[in-house]
Amino acid sequence: MTDKPEFPRPVAVAELDERGESRAIEADAKERAALAERFGLPAIHALAAKLTIRPGRGKGQYEVEGAFTARIDQRCVRTLETFTADVGESVARAYVLPEHAPDLPAELELEADQPEPPEVIAGGVIDIGELTAQSLSLALDPWPHKPGSQAVDFSYPAGESPPEPSPFATLKKIKRPD
Repeated sequence: MTDKPEFPRPVAVAELDERGESRAIEADAKERAALAERFGLPAIHALAAKLTIRPGRGKGQYEVEGAFTARIDQRCVRTLETFTADVGESVARAYVLPEHAPDLPAELELEADQPEPPEVIAGGVIDIGELTAQSLSLALDPWPHKPGSQAVDFSYPAGESPPEPSPFATLKKIKRPD
């Protein structure tokens, strides 16, 4: 992965008014190809999001909320066939300017119902394209199954068991000098 995002859509927080701003973003073909490579997907056919960026409750805080949709190709873990799937989820992330960021320990354990701490804003910019890309990556099925695919049965028929390897099986492969 490079430091340069594949789908940059920066929003300068200094330019936001108190009501915030709504944006609709869509990845072009080059950005989709780069994201597909990043996520190990055969292809991303479409990726779009509608997001609202607005000041948060606390000083120097901002909230991004909305949803994304994507049409992707995935490889079935059962058959290794490529199939197309639609992915979409809501997005909600909190951000904070560095000067208002809380001091957090190096390792932070969160309870399931506890919200994540806000992400620190770098350079006064929130990259909603990268937020969308990260949200897509979290929504991907780690074990995708092509619809209608059957589980492969690797078991032996009833009453049979795998042959026991002989401890001398390896020795059979060694050629003896004559």
